[in-house]
Amino acid sequence: MILFKNIQNRIIDEIQSAKSSIKIAVTWFTNNEIFYQVLKSLKEKDLHIELVVLNDQINNKIEGNDFQKFIDLGGKFYFSNIRELVHHKFCIIDEQRILTGSYNWTYYAEKRNWENVTIIEDKNAVQSFIQEFKRITDKHKQVERVNKEILYYSSIDSRDYLRNEYELQIEYLLEKGNQINAGQLISKVLKEDSRNTKLKKQRSEILKTLNSKDEFEVSPFEIGLLYEKGYSMAIPAFEKLPFETTRFGYTAVKNQSNTTTEIQKSDGYEKTIFTIDLPKIKQSEKGTKKVIFHFKLERDGKLEVSANELDGDNVIAKHSDYLQNWL
Repeated sequence: MILFKNIQNRIIDEIQSAKSSIKIAVTWFTNNEIFYQVLKSLKEKDLHIELVVLNDQINNKIEGNDFQKFIDLGGKFYFSNIRELVHHKFCIIDEQRILTGSYNWTYYAEKRNWENVTIIEDKNAVQSFIQEFKRITDKHKQVERVNKEILYYSSIDSRDYLRNEYELQIEYLLEKGNQINAGQLISKVLKEDSRNTKLKKQRSEILKTLNSKDEFEVSPFEIGLLYEKGYSMAIPAFEKLPFETTRFGYTAVKNQSNTTTEIQKSDGYEKTIFTIDLPKIKQSEKGTKKVIFHFKLERDGKLEVSANELDGDNVIAKHSDYLQNWL
């Protein structure tokens, strides 16, 4: 059988049908729907699943598929590298049939490219693919922890591809009516591509749908703290409201006796909403956890932030403002 369209759905069906094992070798794997089914089969059916993908910024990114979760659920995971690129796109189901062709497991392949997948059940062909998969995994180290210490290849081409992949993923989320997740992804992309007018317009349209002047379903921008040791996000953009959270502040110098912390908004550009001052705190060693910040954001747009001194005189400072003043 040869497929030229609706390939994503057929791959999901094949994964659902697996009874014992799945072996996947694809260069790029960014399609969340397929990955969700892989995780579901791994968790609910206790299958033996192995996965090989390229270690580059298209696959190995914070907003990408959670390969660490795949590992934690018992999957065997391998990164190939650009010097010995595993350029295959095939999947072995139950060691009985093969899905192979030009199709990477990405939104780009599903939505934009002309692609093909052939389903093969010939025993000799299946055995050849099984041997090839073993040859790949024998030459690659199994990954136990996916983290930033693992180096990945970056190029202008991959960044351009990644930008298009994000845009296609956002369009897919919007088609499915998942505006909040689309908005969250847009906000993350705009941190790296703040001049992207198309994404800015999409974000604005989503916010108009979700929020009104007097009531907010989601936070319209990211809110965080800027203090001596750096920046810490507290409330993500498009977080459903009401929302509460805490963050900690640490002394930056020895015998520090006061703190000033900026509460910032970020929607591609950073602006200070207000500052929280503790003018006199008990002196402590550098790096001491000294202040706990409590954030509370209501659906009417009211943002309240309090700062409480830890291990001292329990000095407290509070401040509030309305998001309407910062749109």
